[in-house]
Amino acid sequence: MANAIPPERFKNFFEQFNLPMEVYDLEGNPVEVNQAWVDLFQTTRDELEGYNVLTDPSSKETGLYDYLVRAYGGEFVEVPAFYLDPAKLGKVGRARWIEAWLSPLKDEQGTVMELAIILKDVTEVKEKEATLVRSISESQTSKEKLRLISDRLSIAVKVGKIGIWEWKPGTDHVYWDETLEEIYGYEPGTFSGRLEDYTKGQHPEDREHMWTVINKSQQEKTSYLVEHRIVRRDGKVRWVQGSGTTFFDSLGQPALMIGTAMDITERKTAALDQEFLSRATETLSASFDFKINLQKMSEAAAQYFCDGCFVDQLRPDGSIVRIVVVHPDVLLREKLAQVHQNHPHRYTLDHPLFTTLVTGKTVCYQEVEPVIQLLKEKYGFGYYDEVNQLNLQSMIVARLKGRENLLGTLSFFTVKGSSHVFDDRTKWLVEELAYRTSVTLENSLLYAYSQEAIRARDEFLSIASHELKTPLTSLALQNQMLKKQLAKNDTNPVTPQKLQSVLEADERQLKRINRLIDDMLDITRIRVERLTINKEEFEFSAFIKEVVQRFLPQIEAAGCKITLKLTPDIRISADLHRIEQIVVNMLSNAMKYGEGKPIYIETRVSPHKVSLVVQDQGRGIAPQDIERIFKRFERAQVGREISGLGLGLYISREIALQHKGNLYVQSKVGEGSTFVLDLPL
Repeated sequence: MANAIPPERFKNFFEQFNLPMEVYDLEGNPVEVNQAWVDLFQTTRDELEGYNVLTDPSSKETGLYDYLVRAYGGEFVEVPAFYLDPAKLGKVGRARWIEAWLSPLKDEQGTVMELAIILKDVTEVKEKEATLVRSISESQTSKEKLRLISDRLSIAVKVGKIGIWEWKPGTDHVYWDETLEEIYGYEPGTFSGRLEDYTKGQHPEDREHMWTVINKSQQEKTSYLVEHRIVRRDGKVRWVQGSGTTFFDSLGQPALMIGTAMDITERKTAALDQEFLSRATETLSASFDFKINLQKMSEAAAQYFCDGCFVDQLRPDGSIVRIVVVHPDVLLREKLAQVHQNHPHRYTLDHPLFTTLVTGKTVCYQEVEPVIQLLKEKYGFGYYDEVNQLNLQSMIVARLKGRENLLGTLSFFTVKGSSHVFDDRTKWLVEELAYRTSVTLENSLLYAYSQEAIRARDEFLSIASHELKTPLTSLALQNQMLKKQLAKNDTNPVTPQKLQSVLEADERQLKRINRLIDDMLDITRIRVERLTINKEEFEFSAFIKEVVQRFLPQIEAAGCKITLKLTPDIRISADLHRIEQIVVNMLSNAMKYGEGKPIYIETRVSPHKVSLVVQDQGRGIAPQDIERIFKRFERAQVGREISGLGLGLYISREIALQHKGNLYVQSKVGEGSTFVLDLPL
C-alpha cells in the first residue's frame, strides 16, 4: 500500500472511527484502511497489496463501479445497500449487505487527489427485513400482517435509534417510547409523560422556536422537520433532528400529533466544528497584525467551546512572552496577565507549558488543582495564590510550531462551574486550531521579519552611501584643487609640506573606505560562517598599549584624555588582527560617544580569563538599547553627526564569541558606558 494520506493530526480520528473507512488514490489503488475495515473484512493491510477497486470484478457486479466513476469526477455519492460476497475475492468471512458513502478528497484548487469510502454493515437490518417479508407473505390474516408490519417498523426505528412520541393537542400528556427516553437521558419507563417535562427538556434558547414550528405545522396542516438542542437529565446538551405531523378530526381540529426524534449530535457537532475552524482561519488571516488576529480568534473560541484562552509566544532570544489573554472576568484577566509578568522565569523543564513546547504533545488537564499544587511546591505560595485566584477547572495546552521553529503554546481553559467539558473531540479541535494558528502566526512573523529586514537594508544603504561618499568627496576635492593648480602651471604653492599633508589626508580617507569595505565583507563571512580565525600567542597588555598609541592622535583630536591601567605579562592565544578590530571599535565608540571626556582603559585578570575594560563618561545607553546595539546595522544614537555603518559591535561580538569569549556593555543614561571584552587564557 502507498503511504497513508491522513495528516498526523487526523490519524487518531481516522483509526478510531467506528465505521469502516478506506482511502484510494486516483488509479484505484488502496492508500490506507482503518481498524474497523480490517475487522469487518477479516483482511490484513498487507493482503491489500496489488488490489485495485476499479478493476475488481465485484465492483461492476454490484454496480459500485458506476458510483466510483462519479465520485472520482468530484461528486459526493451515497451508494444504496449492495450485496458483497468475500468468497468471490478469495477471502474469508461471511457475505454482507453494505451501504457506502464515496467522498472525493480535494486540494485547495478543488482538484480531486484521492477518494475516501465510508462503509456501513446493514446485514442485520436486511436479514430482519427479509424475515418479516417472508412472515408477512406466509400470514393468513390481516391482523397478523398488521402486527408484523408494526414489528418491522419497530425494528427499523430501534436500529436507527429513532425515538417516537405522541401528543393530543390541548392535553398535558405526552407519550415517549423507550428510545426517546434514552435520548433524553431517562431510564426506560421513568418519563412522567407531562407536557411540562417535555418542554423543560428543550434547550432554553430553542424552546420558543420549537413551539413556533409546532403551532405553524398545525395551522398550515403540514409536517415539519427541524434540528434543535435538548438538555438531557444529566445536564448535557445534545442535538436532535425532530419531525412531526398532525392528524385532524372531522371538524378540522388537531386530534393527534405523532413525531420522531433522532440524536444527531456527532454529525451536528462535526459540522459546527468545521464551521468554527473556517471562521477561525479567516480571523487569523484577517490582517498582518497577528496579535489582534489571535485576540479575536481566542475570543471566538471562548464563546464556542471554552471559557478562556491565553497564548504564549517563544521569541528568537529564547524568552517566552504572553501576548493574548482572554478570561470571562475582567479583573481575573488582568491577574492572568500579571502571573506571567510577575514570574517570567518560571518555565522550567517540568512546567506543563514548557513540557508541551518541547515534546509537542497536547495535554488535557481535567482537574487543574493538582497541577497548581505541584506548581506551589516548585515556585512558592506567591505563584500558587496568583494562579489559584483564576478559578480554573480544566485546561488543554497545545504547541505552536512552524516549519522549522517553535513558536509558543496555545492554552484553553474552563472555570469552575462552567458548562463546557473537555473531551477527545475538544482535544482534536484544539490541535487543529493550533495547526492553523501556527501557519498564520509563522506567516505573520515572516512578513514582520521581512519588513524589518527591508527597513534595515534601506537604512543600511542610506548610511553606507553617506559613509562612503564622505571620504570620496574629500578625495575628489583634493584632486580638483591639484588639477586646477597644474592647469595654471602654478606649482609654487605645492610645497613638500603641503603635499605631505594632502597625501596623509588621502591616506586617512582611503583607510576609512577600506575599513567600511572590510566591515561589509566580514558581515558576509559571518553569515556564511566563514570568518577565519588564525591564532598566535602574544602579550596582551603590550598589544593594547601599542593599539592605543597608534590611535592616540584621533582620540586627542576628539578632546579626550586616556588613562591606562594595564596588568603586565598576560599571554593569550588569539587572532591578533581580529582582536585589534575589537579594540579599535571599543576605542572608536568611546571617542564618538564620550563627548570629549576622559577615557579609562584597564585590563583585569582572573583564573580563566582576561578582561579589557574601556570606560567613557559620555551620554550612556538606554536600557532598551543595551542589546540592540550589538545587532547588525544598529547604533546607540541615530544621526548624521555619528559616523559608521552600525556593524562594528555586531562584528566585534561575533569575533569574541569565535574566541570562546564575549563582548558586553554596562551603561546608564547620563553616566557613560563601560564596554568589557572577555577572552579565555
